[in-house]
Amino acid sequence: MTMTTRGTCRRFFLFSALVAGLAATGEAAPKKAPKGSAKAAAGKYSAAVVFPAKGNFDPDQGTVEMVFSPSYSAADNMGTGSGMTTFRVLSVSGPKATGRGEDGLSWNVSIGQWQTGNYLSISSSRFERPIAYQPPINYFTCGIKTANGAPFKAGEWYSFAASWARTGTNYVLSLYFDGKCMTKNTMPMSSIFGTAALDPKDLLIIGNPHVMRGSLECLRISKKARTPAEIAAADKAGLVKDADTLLFIDAASVAKMKTKSAEDLINREGKMIRVPPEGVLFGKVEYIQGRKGKAMEFPR
Repeated sequence: MTMTTRGTCRRFFLFSALVAGLAATGEAAPKKAPKGSAKAAAGKYSAAVVFPAKGNFDPDQGTVEMVFSPSYSAADNMGTGSGMTTFRVLSVSGPKATGRGEDGLSWNVSIGQWQTGNYLSISSSRFERPIAYQPPINYFTCGIKTANGAPFKAGEWYSFAASWARTGTNYVLSLYFDGKCMTKNTMPMSSIFGTAALDPKDLLIIGNPHVMRGSLECLRISKKARTPAEIAAADKAGLVKDADTLLFIDAASVAKMKTKSAEDLINREGKMIRVPPEGVLFGKVEYIQGRKGKAMEFPR
């Protein structure tokens, strides 16, 4: 499947900047809570699970997969003309949660909405596509479609995956929903940050202390770009830890983690954030019934 047209890419560049601002502030909340969604935990902030990025994430090749349930439906409008990241799958940032690693590496995989359209996205400082008379774009995105073509609904459980593989001077990127590959393409490596490496102090963040709209049953990060057949099989059988797994989290593992307040991760004063190898839960989650077992519901 090909990338978007140049005109669309330009619009998405503007949209990307808008989404980044909204995600940081938590604005553009839905006008009403969707029916069928579980009651969210009270609180000003949401939550995030944080690990050291080194050893849990490989920017050269990998796959992230998760089983999740959105707290909103496809038709719910987050605000006419506005957009926001609704579910931050993972991000790599510096030890002060600046959004950029120590060596200039940034990486984000997310789900969001823009002008009532819903999208999957992967972005990084490692790759970029030049656009004439415009700044280059460093994201790859597509719309969300369920396996049977029906709009997704609040409270239902779905699977999502994103894979990446560096091949020469390009990245091969793929996005999946419900075990089906929605789009696949290549992006040229960035001339500046194409070889940016993980720093031992960089953080791997699953979730977002500002806003998360949904629940997570489990998430797996792999050290290789898994094949479409592997991702489809995991969608049917469920995610498990195997020989290619770098990190696997579920409700049971998160429940055992040390906890800190979400405000500590937001880190308004710029102090250094350090986390142990076993990870830290910043904020609070509720434990609910998921697709196959217990799941974590994020405050929203």
